[in-house]
Amino acid sequence: MTYRLLDLPERMGYRLAEVEPAHQEDLLLEAYRHIERKLGLERIREIMGRPHHQLYAALDAQGDWVGMVWLAEGEGSYGLPAGFIYLVAVKKQYRGRGLGHWLMEVADWWARQQGYRSLELNVDGANLPARRLYASHGYTEVRVRMRKVLTGW
Repeated sequence: MTYRLLDLPERMGYRLAEVEPAHQEDLLLEAYRHIERKLGLERIREIMGRPHHQLYAALDAQGDWVGMVWLAEGEGSYGLPAGFIYLVAVKKQYRGRGLGHWLMEVADWWARQQGYRSLELNVDGANLPARRLYASHGYTEVRVRMRKVLTGW
């Protein structure tokens, strides 16, 4: 992978880098495999075409990604443009070390740099660790979507 290291201090022994555009699709597909979720290439490309698209990776001493945050403009809760977090991913063996918190701080920094007044994300209702992480960074629920699976079809 090709990364451009940012001129920021190391955090917990990790460096922050921008992922070069030519490698973003492959890295995003790999990240989604690590968190055991699927997102189609067509949807990835659609989000990559949004304003202020950026993919940041936390790198270990060998230059391998251990976590990432994917950001772009999205539609906010009130129909106005907002910064949007499309993915926060930390490889399983690196979880519980504060990387998710650091990546959330990176998202805040990015949103301020872009001039957004809010930053939003979607989270699976059953993903309690992620919901706790987001709440600890000041995120609140603005809408709840529920589903019922119908049986007997």
